[in-house]
Amino acid sequence: MGAAYEGIIDYQTINEEWRKHYNDVVFHQAIPKKHGVVELLDWLKSLNIPLAVATSTHREVAESKLRLAGLDRYFDNITTGCEVTRGKPDPEIYHLAAQRLGVPSEHCLAFEDSNNGVKAAMAASMNTYQIPDLVAPCDDVKALNPNTRQSLMEVYVELSNQNDK
Repeated sequence: MGAAYEGIIDYQTINEEWRKHYNDVVFHQAIPKKHGVVELLDWLKSLNIPLAVATSTHREVAESKLRLAGLDRYFDNITTGCEVTRGKPDPEIYHLAAQRLGVPSEHCLAFEDSNNGVKAAMAASMNTYQIPDLVAPCDDVKALNPNTRQSLMEVYVELSNQNDK
């Protein structure tokens, strides 16, 4: 198919332009802050609870987006998909993040928006909260019975109230 457009379309130029625009978006736009994320992270940090990110995103992208959102200061570790051999829903990334924090997986909380992320966190024996975003929980995730909440603010209120008791 490319031969039919030879001399008409410069694929290298198109790729370079696409990459430039892609990088402008990826590296210069913060992740959206979910409702309650700052309150939850502030509270967890006030309790000296170590925090990590376990993301399938490339390290450079994750670090940039967290920094632009002002959330990077909360995390003691960022574990990325490039550092594991199996991606979510395999629990490997969560096990590695917990290991780096020096905390057994079963003593960790996980906050996830994706179905595969919930499967991974639960397979790692973490107390998992699903805060659905773009995709609703699927039936096989519902069957795992994660703690499904509508926002991180809801999680923060619930956990902080439990801690006060």
